[in-house]
Amino acid sequence: MTNRKAPPVKTADNDYGIMFWGPPGPESLDDGNDLTLATKSNHMMRFCESGNSSFITPKCNTENVGKNLKPSSQDGKEVPAKQILAHNGDIVFIAENGNIKLKAKNIWIETTDGDPGGNFMVSANGYINMVSGEQTRIVGSKVCIRGECGVDIGGTDVIIKGTLAYGDYPSVFGSLKAFLAGDWAKILEGIDKSCK
Repeated sequence: MTNRKAPPVKTADNDYGIMFWGPPGPESLDDGNDLTLATKSNHMMRFCESGNSSFITPKCNTENVGKNLKPSSQDGKEVPAKQILAHNGDIVFIAENGNIKLKAKNIWIETTDGDPGGNFMVSANGYINMVSGEQTRIVGSKVCIRGECGVDIGGTDVIIKGTLAYGDYPSVFGSLKAFLAGDWAKILEGIDKSCK
């Protein structure tokens, strides 16, 4: 005997929207839909047998969380008001026609992958500005600062500790083009060659 699925069940259908369980059409057109909720203003929530889900908001979506949470105590433990946990896979934020803004008391970014991963990559078509009210530190087992057109270092006092060595000047222009193209492998390869 063939296990037949139960027919779709419509639980609401009026001038304001529709809610139904199962596929929107006959069994021959089963699209793997579990539950759909849609409104006349084009809001939609959809849950699928595959484990995927989708949410559509035609305009602004706002979440207010943590109003009744107490701030973290002196023991340093976090008190999350919102968490997104991805046990596998990536998390992607895309704002093709807008900006992405992060604002908080403090911001931590940490990479945990092992070699050759664990990288933190930043690319920009325009400026990259870092401004600090206190000390700005760049620390690494080896630090490379390259300027294709020049390097300006200014300050009341400039202190250089260690020996100075002079070498050739391989161009990093190819790496700059790779930045714009999003080719991370070529970026790392170009930086590795120019920063030895």
